[in-house]
Amino acid sequence: MPVLNTDPPLLPLAQVDRRLYTGFGGGTEVVGEVTLPLKKPVMSAVEPSGTQVTVLVAAPEGDRAALRRIFERSRWALIEVSTVSEATAALRQNAAGVLICEAVLPDGTWVEVLNQARALAFPPPVIVTARQADDDFWSDVLNRGGYNVLGKPFSEKEVFEMVSVAWRHRKDRLQFEARAAG
Repeated sequence: MPVLNTDPPLLPLAQVDRRLYTGFGGGTEVVGEVTLPLKKPVMSAVEPSGTQVTVLVAAPEGDRAALRRIFERSRWALIEVSTVSEATAALRQNAAGVLICEAVLPDGTWVEVLNQARALAFPPPVIVTARQADDDFWSDVLNRGGYNVLGKPFSEKEVFEMVSVAWRHRKDRLQFEARAAG
């Protein structure tokens, strides 16, 4: 079974011992005798203060159920809604770390939810879900200020990675803004 090495020392190639370290999480991925740097560590769903990070999900029941199954063994807290108006109310009442929104909801679209999120003092990144996610749609989401597009059916690995990176992006942006202001 592969072992995740989350904080490895940089080893000379002779000391690598042909072990395999894989996974996404941080550190170095060693495959045989080749050492490759990994991307920035993916953050956990809990802040150092112990506060659980919330993911707001605005989607039809079938998609919410799929995401609920994906997140049930995680430490992410989900708030589930099914309409633009419910998403707007939930955004005002909860400090969502990340927002996942279906492209089309019964009373509107992801654009309305994105605009509501962007009106907040600390807007969460908005990930838009769609079954037909072509390049034009992805470009539209990014150009309007969305974070990314998540295709369906959902892949557990892709969902976790995208939500984790979006949350880390938001956290880094807030820390940068706080340093710049003070």
